[in-house]
Amino acid sequence: MAHASATIDDGGRGATKPLYVLAGGLMVLYGWKRGKLLGSILTFAGSNLIARGLTGKSLHQALNDWAHEGS
Repeated sequence: MAHASATIDDGGRGATKPLYVLAGGLMVLYGWKRGKLLGSILTFAGSNLIARGLTGKSLHQALNDWAHEGS
């Protein structure tokens, strides 16, 4: 069974990755400041954007790849 790619495809320019990291960082900071449930959701969503910007993959896929790296 083939799996769909979860990587960013921006035509090879790499221009969107810094935007993902910046937007994710702002969401994490705002979520951290806000607190409670909405803040936690924003912090998690922001960390997902940061991971996507740094690795080109969703947070779940990046962690899954890291966990199975030695296998």
